[in-house]
Amino acid sequence: MLHKVIFDTNTIRNAESITDFFGGRAELENFLKVAEIIIPEIVLDEIKKQKRVHLASKRESFLSNPFHKLRDIDPEETKNFNIEAPLVSR
Repeated sequence: MLHKVIFDTNTIRNAESITDFFGGRAELENFLKVAEIIIPEIVLDEIKKQKRVHLASKRESFLSNPFHKLRDIDPEETKNFNIEAPLVSR
């Protein structure tokens, strides 16, 4: 019988990357060898919320960046980008 290990938000969140939903992957992989990993739904919801807030902040920063205008990128396209899309597919 495997032990059960519950991970909280602070242990597995990945604040730096939008492409990798979970952080601490090496630690997760090590625990997976000897235990059943449990990630509560509230942890997933918290990570999604943190990523949404992070993306919204980056969007605002991107809109105010002069390269946005220099590259002739339509600001409406950036404003209307669905922040949820990258989070749903992960």
